[in-house]
Amino acid sequence: MTGPVQAANPAGANRITAAQRVLSILAVFDIENAALSLSEISRRTGLTLSTTHRLVNELRVWGALDRDSDGRYSTGLRILELGTTS
Repeated sequence: MTGPVQAANPAGANRITAAQRVLSILAVFDIENAALSLSEISRRTGLTLSTTHRLVNELRVWGALDRDSDGRYSTGLRILELGTTS
């Protein structure tokens, strides 16, 4: 991946919304990057480490992300459940 993943901002504003931050986190996961460290997620999204930590934890509590014993994150069951409903 060459640069930060950021969701489109239809309003054209420079500031990204909270929803765009969360979506940018989810967007970094793919087949080649199924499990990522917090630092990798932060770097790939362009978000600060503290913001990434806060949002990743919220996503983990909700079930959108799982954390393994090595501290790496991957998509959680909740995302898979949402995918099957579409």
